[in-house]
Amino acid sequence: HGDNEAVRLLGPLRLRYFSPTELLRLFAFLPQKDGPEQDTKFTWPEDVSTKTKYKLIGNSVNVRVVRELINYLYE
Repeated sequence: HGDNEAVRLLGPLRLRYFSPTELLRLFAFLPQKDGPEQDTKFTWPEDVSTKTKYKLIGNSVNVRVVRELINYLYE
C-alpha cells in the first residue's frame, strides 16, 4: 500500500508526517500550546478518518491569513 511505503521510507531519515493537530496549529486554526488561547477546544466528529482530516486541512484557508492578505493589498 502506498501510504505504508511512504512511512517506511521516512524511517531511516528520522522524519515523520505532521499530525492533523500539529497542522491545525501551524495553519493557525488552533492556538499554540503555550498561547493565550490554549484552552480553546476543537474536536473532530468521531466518524472523520485521519485521511479525511488531512484532506480537509489541506483544502482549508484560514480567515486570519485571508484578512492579512486583503489588508496588504489595500495598503
